[in-house]
Amino acid sequence: MNGRTADERTAGSVAAARELALRLPNWTIWYGLHTHSFWALPTAGHLAATPHVEAPTAQELESTVRHMEYLAARAASPEPTTPYGGRHAEHDPFHGDPWDRPPALPVRTGPTRTVL
Repeated sequence: MNGRTADERTAGSVAAARELALRLPNWTIWYGLHTHSFWALPTAGHLAATPHVEAPTAQELESTVRHMEYLAARAASPEPTTPYGGRHAEHDPFHGDPWDRPPALPVRTGPTRTVL
């Protein structure tokens, strides 16, 4: 496979895990010699309850870890609310595009009366 021996592939994978560990300081990263997989475990902080992560390549592991960090950061920061308790502009009568909202009163359709 790729003209490299198993030892060379393992050495390359271990080196890739070390490089990845430098890019992800909040994670413990290693290459499993028996599983031939890359592994990550969060060290502390808001991801401490996250289970370990396994991936077949260093790139996939980094992508998964970055996605987990993104989701954790998103969950930790609350969505902004309006003064009226809504989470979005449509709940706020003073903000947002009025043309995007339905009219406040129902539109009357049908025949109209003529007053003389």
